[in-house]
Amino acid sequence: MRDAKGRLLRVSALKNADKTRVTSRDFLNAYINYYVCNGAVLVPQFGDRRADDNAASVLRDLYPGRKIVQLNVDRIHENGGGIHCTTQQQPDGPIYKLTGTP
Repeated sequence: MRDAKGRLLRVSALKNADKTRVTSRDFLNAYINYYVCNGAVLVPQFGDRRADDNAASVLRDLYPGRKIVQLNVDRIHENGGGIHCTTQQQPDGPIYKLTGTP
């Protein structure tokens, strides 16, 4: 595949962690839910040294010049979220009541 300028796309794999601190069946152990911000990339860290190091290495290559910051996301991922989900913007405006009306 090519991008809009005709350049070949480069696909990189981020393998899931094999071992995690959380053993819940529904625990999300994927590194793909990372967040790119000014000067850094925030990346999940699961306690699987080999997988954590691999994810950091892949992302370091993909985002040269940005600091790779790994965060313990156990509680966020345990509840079905991720770094990217928790960093999303909140709309500015009136606060709505539970009924959805202003």
